Amino acid sequence: MAEGSRRPRGFLLCSALLYITILKSEVKAESGGCAFGGSEGLVSHQKLSVCSGTWQGHIKKANNICAIGWSVCSHEDANLLKSISWEDAMTIDGCFAFNAAQDGGGCRPCETNLEQDDLGAVGRACPHQNQGQTSCIGSGRIDASCCVDTYFRRSCSFRPGITGVLCCKKPEQQPEIETVLPPEMKILSGFNLTLTCHASGLPEPNLRWFRDGKIIHKKDTRLVLDKGALTLSRVEEQDTGAYSCVADNLSGFDRKDTFITVVKNGMQFN
Repeated sequence: MAEGSRRPRGFLLCSALLYITILKSEVKAESGGCAFGGSEGLVSHQKLSVCSGTWQGHIKKANNICAIGWSVCSHEDANLLKSISWEDAMTIDGCFAFNAAQDGGGCRPCETNLEQDDLGAVGRACPHQNQGQTSCIGSGRIDASCCVDTYFRRSCSFRPGITGVLCCKKPEQQPEIETVLPPEMKILSGFNLTLTCHASGLPEPNLRWFRDGKIIHKKDTRLVLDKGALTLSRVEEQDTGAYSCVADNLSGFDRKDTFITVVKNGMQFN
C-alpha cells in the first residue's frame, strides 16, 4: 500500500483552512468579559468588566458570571485592580465584588477568618466606602461586606445588595502541542492504535482529533477519546488516513499531523 504519496496534493492547505473555519464557527461571541450581557462600567479598561449575576458559596465559585477567558478578579490581579481610580469605581451603579480581602487596608485572599473577610468591591451602592484608605484598587477603599462576616458564617459570599462581580481578563498564551507525532506510521489490521496529544496554553486548550480533515466523534464503538488520547481498537484498512490533533483556545490554535497506513494482516511492511 502506498504511503504519503496517496495524499491528494494540496490536502494540508485545504484541511488547515477547514480547521480554521470549524474553530472560528465554534467561538462564542462575547461582549467584553461578561458571560451574560455587556459590561456595566469601566468600559475604558480593556481587561476589566463589570458583570451582573449571583452565585452560591465563596466568590471563587462565581467565575461562571465571567466570559470564557475571564475570571473573577482576585488579589493576584493587583496590577489591574490598581488601575481603577476612586472616580472610576464610584461611577459604577450597583456593587460588584471581587475575590480579595481588604482588611486593614491590604489586598489579600478572601478567607474564612476575621483577619481576611472584608470582601472588596467597586460601585457607589456598596455599603462600605472610604476614600482615604488604601486597598486593592488605585485609591480609596470599597467593600461589599465588612468586619465580622466570619462570625456569621457568610464571609466572601453573595448576599442581597451585591449586584455582581468584577471580572479580569486571564493571561493568554497561544496553544502549543508538546507531543511529537511521526510524519507517517504503519500498523497491521486487527491491532489497536493509540495516538496521544498534549498541549500547553492559556486558557487551557481544547484538544480534538480529525481524520482526513473531518472531526472525529465517539460514534464508532471501536473508538475511545480521553484527555487528548485517541485509541482505535482492531484497526481496519479503511482506517487509513491523515490524523490530526488540533489544540485551540481564544488565542489561536496549533496542529500536528500523522498519516496512518493500515496494512492487511499477513502482508509485510514495505
